[in-house]
Amino acid sequence: MQKQLLSVPNAFQGLFLIFNKNQEVTDCAPENNISDFLNAFSNDPRGKTPVELFPPGVDRQFSKGFKKLSDGNKSVEFGFISSQNSKQTRYIRAVLSVIDEKDGEGFLTTLTEILEKKASQDEYVKFEQYLLQTLMKNHPDSIYFKNTKSQFTRINHACAKKFNLNKHSEATGKTDFDFFSFEHADNAYKDEQHIIKTGEPIVAKEEKEVYPGLDETTVRWVTTTKLPLYDQNNEIIGTFGISRDITDYKKAESGTNRT
Repeated sequence: MQKQLLSVPNAFQGLFLIFNKNQEVTDCAPENNISDFLNAFSNDPRGKTPVELFPPGVDRQFSKGFKKLSDGNKSVEFGFISSQNSKQTRYIRAVLSVIDEKDGEGFLTTLTEILEKKASQDEYVKFEQYLLQTLMKNHPDSIYFKNTKSQFTRINHACAKKFNLNKHSEATGKTDFDFFSFEHADNAYKDEQHIIKTGEPIVAKEEKEVYPGLDETTVRWVTTTKLPLYDQNNEIIGTFGISRDITDYKKAESGTNRT
């Protein structure tokens, strides 16, 4: 079997591994595909076990598979997700079978990428992006994302209209100090820095938005909810929030109180 592996062409879009009865790799081919399938090692996997070669938890699938083969099963098949090597999620199919070598029983493992599932995942990501774009384009409330310096990284169309911008991208890198009075911008900045430091959200806070150069009759009242924005490593990388205009409600409330 090991001699046969030497004849596997480099163009083969997969990886063959031979494990001995101690679940250690004794040979592999083609070697140019090693880093694509074995996340933990980009050189020589020989002498390594599944716990050293695959993502956490996958080694148990191999151990169970080898046991089934030892108990008489002709082959075992399972799938797993691999994303450690290039941070790109890949779906791998593993097929295990028994081989008989001169020096004892062994196991042949064939690893191939499940392209149809990858395609399905890509379509799912595209659909999620479409949903976000639809929300950002059509939601009447102001939606915004900021970095740890309280600079805008993304705003929706409603927020761009409120800021009197032609494109939402014109807000990128700017802060509330570029659009509001100092008092409101300073309070918003302090709120966001507190969220970044503590991870505690602010929910339904009433705020008075005052724009520079405008008199008190043109102020707007909003209810604002802001939350911490986490990255894939669960680290806070900024904030995001939604502000809903309640000016008409506040005016009506004020008129009721006067009567």
